[in-house]
Amino acid sequence: MVDYSDSMAPPPISIPLIFAGSLEIAVPLLLGYLAMRRLNVGLMPYVVGCALFTLSLIRMPLNSFFQRLVYPLPHGFQLSALFMSTTAAIFEEGVRLIAFLWLLDERSWSIAVVYGLGHGGMESMLLAGVNSLIMGFLLILSPSRIPFTALMMEELPAYLPLLALYERLMAIAIHLLLTLLVLRFVVERKPLYLAAALLIHFAVDLAALLLSQFGAPIVEAAVTPIAALSLLYLYQTRPEAVSHA
Repeated sequence: MVDYSDSMAPPPISIPLIFAGSLEIAVPLLLGYLAMRRLNVGLMPYVVGCALFTLSLIRMPLNSFFQRLVYPLPHGFQLSALFMSTTAAIFEEGVRLIAFLWLLDERSWSIAVVYGLGHGGMESMLLAGVNSLIMGFLLILSPSRIPFTALMMEELPAYLPLLALYERLMAIAIHLLLTLLVLRFVVERKPLYLAAALLIHFAVDLAALLLSQFGAPIVEAAVTPIAALSLLYLYQTRPEAVSHA
């Protein structure tokens, strides 16, 4: 283990953190740009998606309060995971409802895709990309300011930030599915679609939190099939596919 009080050498994970953090910001922006061009959609749905995901984070103080309350209890981690997954599903599907009921004039597959890229993209940029960049640059430029963090980072495998990047991309795919389900609820007035969005969001978040105890590769192995099915649903519900059905 490196003694940072003497050597001040950054841990091996520093560069991967910066690389992954940069892509966690750049890729969602690129996907949004490409989707807007390909689908002939303006910027507004993407901006609304970014803004409403940020709004959904008002749940964070509530999550923190509940965590402090239950962590000392038996099964406190599991109770906290249940609560956080519930609030994520309710708040994030709630802001999607706000988008399609009141903020977006057009309710179409293309609009939903661009909105979903904004919603999932902001999650990647704000919660993963920014944090990864800050931590990576701190570890390189001034590890002595965070010596205990630097020592802990020394023990982590250098590929871990790349797994986090992969997870963010899988999450964006799932956000597209959830957005399309909420759109179908708004358009078709069938509660089953909203219930499915809430349940899928809750289940994915809960599985990721509980499986995180066993390591990131286990989480990604569980999330990948759901993301693949999300993309398949996206493909099958595109306007060309529906018109030829």
